[in-house]
Order: sequence, then C-alpha cells, then structure tokens
Amino acid sequence: LLSRSRPARSRRAARTPALAEYFPGLAEACPSVRVLVALPMGIYAALAEEIVFRGALLGFLLRVGRERRGAVVVGALVTSIAWAMLHLGATDMPLLKLVQIFLLGLGLAALTRRWGLEAAIMAHLGTNLAGLAGMAVLGG
Repeated sequence: LLSRSRPARSRRAARTPALAEYFPGLAEACPSVRVLVALPMGIYAALAEEIVFRGALLGFLLRVGRERRGAVVVGALVTSIAWAMLHLGATDMPLLKLVQIFLLGLGLAALTRRWGLEAAIMAHLGTNLAGLAGMAVLGG
C-alpha cells in the first residue's frame, strides 16, 4: 500500500485546532471567510452553553439547595469549573484558558442570578463576537 504523507500544518492552523479540524483549509482562508464560518458557531455556543450550564445545571443545583446562599456559591463554582473544562481542548495555553473561562463563568452565573438567563446569553454572545472580531482584525 502506498501511503500519502499528511501536509505540514501551518502555524495559523495550529492556533485554531477546532475550526481547522472541521473545516480543512480554513486556517489559510482570509479573515472575513473565517469569521463568516465561525459566526454561527459562536452564536450557537453562547445559546447552547448558557442553556445547559447556567439554565439547566445551575438551576438544578439551586433547586436542590433550596436557593440557600451556600447552594448559590456551590452552584456557581460547579458550573464554572465544568464550563471551563469544556473549553480546555481549544487552546495551547490550558492553565491560562482555564482560569479565564472559570472567572467568566462566575460572572455569567452572577448575571443569571441577578438579571436572568437572557443576560448571561447576551454577555456570552458578546465575548464570542469580540473574539471573532479580534480574529478578523488580527488574522488569528
């Protein structure tokens, strides 16, 4: 059997493993094409992740803890840790990413408690869109 060697991954492809895996050649595309491909994923991620983590999981933990202060703290910590762990595979700096996303998760949990799930979804969507804008401007 003849085996074909895989082409070497470019430096840009190494920085965007999730997109590059699902869309071969995307890393070499112009920034506007990358944003157009990533935009629906960023919107879906904000909706799906907030519904699952802040809506369902945090809501469940608060109901089990009968909305006591300790339950709020534990619920925010558990959902933030779980949410941060979900994102670990998408970075080459896992510890920094873990801390950043954990802290963002705590903020999203606080938004959910204070103003509702819709506020957390909008904030999450804002961070995703800011990342996409950065990707378009910096070409990363």
